[in-house]
Amino acid sequence: MPAVDCVDTTSAIARLDGKTGLYAKVLQSFLDKLAGQPAQLDQLLHGEHAADAARMLHTLKGVAATVGAVYMGAVAARAEADVKRGLTPAERDGLCAQFRDAVAGTLHTMAPLVPNAARAGDFNTAFTVDISKAGQAVTVGADIV
Repeated sequence: MPAVDCVDTTSAIARLDGKTGLYAKVLQSFLDKLAGQPAQLDQLLHGEHAADAARMLHTLKGVAATVGAVYMGAVAARAEADVKRGLTPAERDGLCAQFRDAVAGTLHTMAPLVPNAARAGDFNTAFTVDISKAGQAVTVGADIV
């Protein structure tokens, strides 16, 4: 499992043709929707709607990859496989707790990227964001064509 602060914004921005302003908008939308995902997963799993929960996790896995949320994508992939396998009530509760923690970590890690990507806008530049508890900085290339 990747570390909670594992992100790949360079690839995400490249998928958007280097447009950091667009990346900032897509990332903000992702983060806004992500915040509600733990409650939705909990409701689906406790309502015994495993197929819908698996579908939600599958979609999240793909969108997380699009925005470079490596850790969240890995968590969603593992959770999707677990849901498809079938969960006991204790496993379901554990999965929901782990998912809530993963979402909180992803929001904490990636929210600071939004204003920095937006400021980089359409400039041929790079931006640096301190996203780890250890204080290491991540420099994200933002070459605009």
